[in-house]
Amino acid sequence: MLRRLTAVFALALLVLASCDSGDYDFGRGQAAFEKGDYEAALDQWRPLAEQGDAKAQYRLALMLAKGQGVERNIAESLKLLHGAAAKGHAAAQYQLARIYAEGRGVKKDGAKAAKFMRMTAEQGNSQAQFALASIYFDGRGVKRDTAEAAIWYRKAADLGDAKAQHKLAKMYAGGLGVSWDYSQAANWYRLAAQQGHAGSQFELGVLNENGQGVSKDFTLAAEWYGKSARQDHAAAQYRLGELLAQGRGLRRDLVAAVQWYRKAAAQEHPAAHTALGRHAAQGLGTAKDDTRAYMWFALATILGDKAAARSQEKLARGMTPDQISKARTLTWKHLQEQKKN
Repeated sequence: MLRRLTAVFALALLVLASCDSGDYDFGRGQAAFEKGDYEAALDQWRPLAEQGDAKAQYRLALMLAKGQGVERNIAESLKLLHGAAAKGHAAAQYQLARIYAEGRGVKKDGAKAAKFMRMTAEQGNSQAQFALASIYFDGRGVKRDTAEAAIWYRKAADLGDAKAQHKLAKMYAGGLGVSWDYSQAANWYRLAAQQGHAGSQFELGVLNENGQGVSKDFTLAAEWYGKSARQDHAAAQYRLGELLAQGRGLRRDLVAAVQWYRKAAAQEHPAAHTALGRHAAQGLGTAKDDTRAYMWFALATILGDKAAARSQEKLARGMTPDQISKARTLTWKHLQEQKKN
């Protein structure tokens, strides 16, 4: 009789427990949230969070942090994120890493940021793997370790992360954390470039132009510079201008070269300013104009191009005081326009 009563009591407890958890549903909370009905979402997620549901804890933490349907409460939000993170919730771990890295509602703590970023990175999150690699590369909250950075960049790169592929390529090109290897650099730049990464497209152009890790190929270099230049990469715009001016890899076109130099100069690329000065001084692809040439050389000098300073001095020897005065006025006006933009 006692054994039967015990069994009945245990069954009753199971029924009650199932009824208690069954009253709330994460999916119903999600549907309500998407409709903007935060109160209904809270009605579903808060009890689940109190029962230890990691997904509900995470979503409730975000609502508390933003004050969605509830009074903003950073302390409670952090508590819930920690609870979810302890259960292995990758997004909660990532959020905590960002919070400690940026000092949002807490004191900045690089060590804690690295700890939580590693937790989510180890679950295969490429974004976290890239961030953890950057933490080791920069030495934020941990001892700087380029070899460890390369390991994590590689993990993210293998998952197709273009930014990680680009960083890994740069490490191979510079021999940082890995053996110096232009062939590997070219491979990883190519993978990122094929995804449209402007920086990798430019770097791949450089490798093709110089024959580093790949066969020297000016046509291919021009192609990659062009892809990057059309994404407003200043250095690529300048290099494309150079190839056009020299007729390497494509038909020589001085007018087009000047156009690309102008685009790069608009982004304050020093060598592009120098190139524009040179073309204006010689009337290549644009009208010969010593005054404007002086202006471009002056602007390049301001940006730190020493070669431009020498060209400016040489040009000034053949100019009248009036021309130099006009050139200086043009330079000042150009600088004012740049400040406005």
